[in-house]
Amino acid sequence: MKKKIIITSNAYWPSIGGIENSLRHLVLESKSMNDHVDVIVSDIGTPHFKQVEHIDGVNIFRYQLRPTNSSILNFIKSNIDAYNLFKAKFKKNPNSIIIARFHLSVIYAHLVGFRNIKYLVPSIVRNQCNQEINNINLKQKIKKKIWVLLHDFLQKKALKLSDVFVFSDTMKEQCNDLVDCLNIRITKPGVDTDRFYPDEIFLQQEREKYTISYNEKVILFVGRFVQAKQVDLLIKSFSLLREGKLILVGDGDEKNNLIQLIYELNLNDRVIIIPPCRNVEDIYRIADVFVMSSSYEPLGQTIIEAFSSGLPVVAFRRSVLVNTATEELGMDDFIYYAEDFTIDSLSMALSKAIKNNLNRNLIHNTTKDKFSWNNLYLTLVGS
Repeated sequence: MKKKIIITSNAYWPSIGGIENSLRHLVLESKSMNDHVDVIVSDIGTPHFKQVEHIDGVNIFRYQLRPTNSSILNFIKSNIDAYNLFKAKFKKNPNSIIIARFHLSVIYAHLVGFRNIKYLVPSIVRNQCNQEINNINLKQKIKKKIWVLLHDFLQKKALKLSDVFVFSDTMKEQCNDLVDCLNIRITKPGVDTDRFYPDEIFLQQEREKYTISYNEKVILFVGRFVQAKQVDLLIKSFSLLREGKLILVGDGDEKNNLIQLIYELNLNDRVIIIPPCRNVEDIYRIADVFVMSSSYEPLGQTIIEAFSSGLPVVAFRRSVLVNTATEELGMDDFIYYAEDFTIDSLSMALSKAIKNNLNRNLIHNTTKDKFSWNNLYLTLVGS
């Protein structure tokens, strides 16, 4: 029987990121199963606000995050608008299945009356923000801590009001630390292996755009430029290598600091910064190694995209200072671990990785066997 599905978070296409990417693929899976799906999100990442859009054959219902010049009015109005979107959907289809990747979306859905709510937890707010609270002034720190306390409270509520799904034991532990969830299910993310795949001929052609020779070793990072991603540490580690290029795909609060660091280390001719782009699969194909330098990462979508593109991965091994789920992927044959959370240790792992002779097609095929959007969708909605 055709199911009624509402997929919701705070951002969606054309906003670019791991969570947004997962939502879009869940939408496409819903369509392929001939279910009826709507999307409710904010206007993050959209150039112009449209309350209703039609993308990939699906209706996208949006609410504005900043409809006025007043932060207080914005908080009130955006929440009311979001609530009203959910309320209108509840009146039409009260038995819809809600798939949420944002804690506020869970709360909106529950407040209007929905009860079949699946919360696929992307991260724990307090853990992520604790990584990003350093190096800001006292006023910003106080505001950030108030924000964290509020969202910490709201995320606890969301976990209690929904069926909770996570991608790793690490994430399950973090959820249980926040609130005693009775039944947390561990599932696996997916990846579009028809989009992310190795291509040797394309590699040769595309490198010319960035004035990279065929024989040069290319190290790739894809993600937000925030403290938790430790991109500055990656740049410093890369500076210890005598050869190669480093490509950084992303944007964020730390961008200017990273540009300054690149200049100070005299790496302008070896480091390339590329803004977030929709054809990121092309950049994966020209790389030799992918780096997941995060100190906090419940389970990064980019690392799976890298594997699907046939790339070996460099990452920090989990420790007191590193809270990641990389070791739970079951892909250790293709991972070069930095044993310590230091510049030297990461540099050593990079050096080993760029000398690898791993078969890119083997990495791709192994990924294809392990990660499926269809399996994730069926797990969430019930086969």
